[in-house]
Amino acid sequence: MKSTTAIDPGAILATCERLFSPTEVASAVDVWADAIARAVAPDRPLLVACMVGGAQPLGMLLERLHFPLEVDYVHATRYRGGTRGHEVEWLHLPRSDLSGRTVLVVDDLLDAGN
Repeated sequence: MKSTTAIDPGAILATCERLFSPTEVASAVDVWADAIARAVAPDRPLLVACMVGGAQPLGMLLERLHFPLEVDYVHATRYRGGTRGHEVEWLHLPRSDLSGRTVLVVDDLLDAGN
């Protein structure tokens, strides 16, 4: 069984500075969704969330994308509870066939794992 570490969200938030208001975030997602719709709506795209961080941005997008699409997810880890990345371990791959598809991968951040 994997060990877990308890965190105190209140303690973390107490050390944070809000950079953008919820309204500013919603406006940015509106712009993002409009650009996505213009670029890929006719293709019936597959949106793939990178778990766990990509779930929320994908949810915000899905509220705004009003055209046929499919959703799937991948789950990979590099940190395994640490702060430095290792080799990627794939915990879940998309079940959808990606061949010849327009695929949009959604995540909350991109880093090099260093």
